[in-house]
Amino acid sequence: MTAGGNDAGFVNLLVNCTLTNCVSSINSTITWVNTQLAGKLDAMDAQIQTRAPSATVIVLGYPHLFTKTCLGAFGISSSEVTAANNLADAMDNVTRTEAAKYHFTYESAIAQFNNHGVCASSAWLNGLSLSSVSSSYHPTATGQSSGYAPLVRLVTG
Repeated sequence: MTAGGNDAGFVNLLVNCTLTNCVSSINSTITWVNTQLAGKLDAMDAQIQTRAPSATVIVLGYPHLFTKTCLGAFGISSSEVTAANNLADAMDNVTRTEAAKYHFTYESAIAQFNNHGVCASSAWLNGLSLSSVSSSYHPTATGQSSGYAPLVRLVTG
């Protein structure tokens, strides 16, 4: 499972980045992730452990979305790329820490998706899609099969 991106308003934040410089908004979201996300994940993880005490739970992190700017990252500057990747790092750290509290297995997606961000020649992540904003900045089918699925197989065999 992945968790936390919707709580942090990740997609809406990045869509808004196409309209204005949002480095300060991303930095505020990083502060929120570092101070508030743990409590939300803790409540979710406790429910999972209560309802499925014998389950093998695999928690997957979020990748860096960008390696550079391009048309798929329309309106996102290089400073916003850096800030967005810093946000992914913050989410990775908090999610890893919370998963460990419950002895869940955590797999970071940062290295797995390296060189497959939105603007990569072999992108595993969707860029901005005005026709389907909800799919913007989410993994493509290849991102699921080549990015996330191997991380799950590391645990399940």
